[in-house]
Amino acid sequence: MKTKITKMMLMVAGMAIVAVTACEKKKNDPAPPSSTTGGSTTGQTNTQEVITDFELHLSTLSGTNVTTAIYKYIDPDGDGGQPATFGGVNQSDSVITLMANKTYTANIYLLDKTKNPVDSISNEVEEEGDEHMFFFNQINPTFALNQWTSVIGTSGVTVRYNDSDGASTPRPIGLESTFITTTATGTNKFPLTIALRHQPNGVKNGTYAPGDTDVEAPFKFRVQ
Repeated sequence: MKTKITKMMLMVAGMAIVAVTACEKKKNDPAPPSSTTGGSTTGQTNTQEVITDFELHLSTLSGTNVTTAIYKYIDPDGDGGQPATFGGVNQSDSVITLMANKTYTANIYLLDKTKNPVDSISNEVEEEGDEHMFFFNQINPTFALNQWTSVIGTSGVTVRYNDSDGASTPRPIGLESTFITTTATGTNKFPLTIALRHQPNGVKNGTYAPGDTDVEAPFKFRVQ
């Protein structure tokens, strides 16, 4: 009898040790990574790149010299968190000043300054051109004479896309374009919201609707 009781006590004790060990292991296991749809989340999966600086470089010929103005939309911690600000050459708040009857070469640069060295997100956008496209005021550009163009409302400004994604049915990306102005608009200001749409899995078709917005810079402009 004593032997049976002893064996039973040992079995119970052994089960208790296993249970405690299992609980401790479960308690100490690291939490599984969670997914996110944007911003910077170190150690998480399915994260988008952080875009802290959106730069629009506008170059035009002045006499025999090329002059370049840089307009910036700065969000130090990416989407969410601290509010974004504007700041660049000849830039008053969000307003871009264009000269009448001019042609500007426009280049967009996207940077992640949370990294050291600074990461150029625009290079990644170019590499994945068949999944990305910039849009101006959500306008679907028209295609004619081998050119994709958007007319910005009643401002008289035309945006002509200069790059291609290299797909079998090529469509523009918008990292490189041309802004063409006509007459001055006086003190009138027009919205110029530039949005980068991420359109993966073959849904990119030259229109704004498919996909999601990676970054959006709500500029305004006037022509003088």
